[in-house]
Amino acid sequence: MHMNQTSPNSLKAGDVVARRYVILRHLRDESCGGVWLAQDRALGVDVGLKFMPRRSPAFETVREALRREGALALKLRHPHILQVVHFEEAEEGVYLIQEAFQGETLLAHLNRLERFRLPYALNLLEQVSGALAYAHQFHEVHHSLDPSNLLIDDKTVKLTNFACSPPPAEETQVTRLELRAYVAPEVIQGEPVSPASNVFSLGVLGFRLAAGSLPYPLTFDEPVPYRLEKMPVDLEEIPLPLQNLLIQCLAPDPRDRFEDAGQFLSALEQRRESFRTPSYGRRMGWNPGIQGQAAGIIETISRIWSRFWEGSKGAAGRITEGIRNFTEHEDPGLVRRVLIGITGTVLVLILIIWGARAMLRKTAAPPAPRPSMSAPSIPETPSASEAKPPQAGVPPLKAGSEPVQTPPHAAVKPAPTPAFPKETKASPAPKEHYQVWVATYRDYGDALLLKKKIQAKNIPVTVYRGAYDKKVYFAVKAGPFASKKQAEGVAVNLKNSLQLSQTPKLVKSKNEAAKTSLTKANR
Repeated sequence: MHMNQTSPNSLKAGDVVARRYVILRHLRDESCGGVWLAQDRALGVDVGLKFMPRRSPAFETVREALRREGALALKLRHPHILQVVHFEEAEEGVYLIQEAFQGETLLAHLNRLERFRLPYALNLLEQVSGALAYAHQFHEVHHSLDPSNLLIDDKTVKLTNFACSPPPAEETQVTRLELRAYVAPEVIQGEPVSPASNVFSLGVLGFRLAAGSLPYPLTFDEPVPYRLEKMPVDLEEIPLPLQNLLIQCLAPDPRDRFEDAGQFLSALEQRRESFRTPSYGRRMGWNPGIQGQAAGIIETISRIWSRFWEGSKGAAGRITEGIRNFTEHEDPGLVRRVLIGITGTVLVLILIIWGARAMLRKTAAPPAPRPSMSAPSIPETPSASEAKPPQAGVPPLKAGSEPVQTPPHAAVKPAPTPAFPKETKASPAPKEHYQVWVATYRDYGDALLLKKKIQAKNIPVTVYRGAYDKKVYFAVKAGPFASKKQAEGVAVNLKNSLQLSQTPKLVKSKNEAAKTSLTKANR
């Protein structure tokens, strides 16, 4: 075998390793050595050959890593883990025979393409998570989960180099620093790699694939190359359900992350459905916003049908006479088929019109509730100074109270007839403020996360705790705002910046109630 003396880690086409493997071409460079496409002369098949010559300065370190990689191959048989066939140490060096996967590293791919489309990015993230979850089931972890140890070919990704930790020596300082950003903070501080450490790496990978950037700016002169105190950057590039998922992966404390990759994968699949699956109305192809348009179409169909029916009365006799002649002279089987066809057509038209009218009635707004017959009437008073009855509804929040949703179909008790007040000057009505009801969550952590995002935009925001039907919920409300126009502007701004599916609604609040919130929910 002839090797390049100036580059001991390189081979060339035609070289033979261990008298069996003929080098065809170079595939890629990985953290534990170069990989070549070779032909196994004994079996007549192509294989991937990872080789490390003895003359390499990193020979001893890489030899143990490759030996460990070969041992793991006996455990980890997964479609998204690169399969290893054989490990051997020869006179020239050590080599690892693996499947001939001709893809490139994800790192090389990302250097050419800044980001992926979201469905493609999620597909890759799910494949990596599935492979890692399989390894965690066998109590194995990846010691360097970053794009340099992920191989990609079209839509397939393979996880490799479980036991190899150092990045390629030929990478630039910036690239090495970027790869270091995938390492969990506790591992940088000297703790062993754990499944939770791999979950941190998955969170960084998810940001890099979906947003096109790392979640945190890199720091060149500090032991930890990132700072976890601030919110990740480029959050607006990622849908809100996925944001919460990835931020949990990046928690500084490993106990606050997902326990392992399997738990992360389950949550990813559930959250992915929340913004990938269309709503029920969209699946049915019916949008209440076009109700008036649909009503016009149905009205037009009905009008055409009425004109047709009126015009056909004069020809009814001729049609009847024609049918009688047809039935008397034609074949009875043909007559039966024609009559069945005519009857079916008429029934289909009737069903179409009936079904459309039924859908319109179902989607129409419910009628306003009629007042109870037993409710006493309130006499009209022409004087402006006389008091008005209190408005029915939910009372404003007080300090220490919880906002509780009004139960549906609750009976509204009529207000008693007010007594005529004395001739005194009426006090001015309390000034109304507006709040923007952004979202409601079952989990307080999700509500607190959204609150921090809104606070980062210098918008006042409060988390309210409430209960309905014995279930606790947390409502995130921005404000209060002095004018309705200002509140509407904030609602539109939050919808666009947070990528909400609909514009948050406005709620009125009195000036005192708007300042109060439940202390427990805002700790």
